[in-house]
Amino acid sequence: MPGSATLTETAALLRQAAQLIRADGYKPWAPAGREPGYSLSTALCTVTGCDPSGRHNPACLALHTRLAGYLYLSGRTTAAGDYLPAVVTIWEEYDPPNGRPTGGDVIAILEHAAVITDELALSR
Repeated sequence: MPGSATLTETAALLRQAAQLIRADGYKPWAPAGREPGYSLSTALCTVTGCDPSGRHNPACLALHTRLAGYLYLSGRTTAAGDYLPAVVTIWEEYDPPNGRPTGGDVIAILEHAAVITDELALSR
């Protein structure tokens, strides 16, 4: 992704998002800044300095895109579309056949995506 973070930096951002949820809690429907906790998307926005109430900045869009690709390639979603942050939101709202993901599920996804991204960086 031109102009975006390196793979190592991307993995670090994914881990930071997991740490935010681990530290402050998982609130899939909580608006940013109103109460403790993060949805998956607001955690990604927070670590990239994006305003979750507006359009995603390029760094945030790239991070959402990387995570959407991970969700798709790992078989966790079949959703696809032109706007890849929507894939993340769709997975978070309903993860068939498992139902809604828990905070533990979201943290595990972020951490595993970070590991895979690190492995990809090392293979280059």
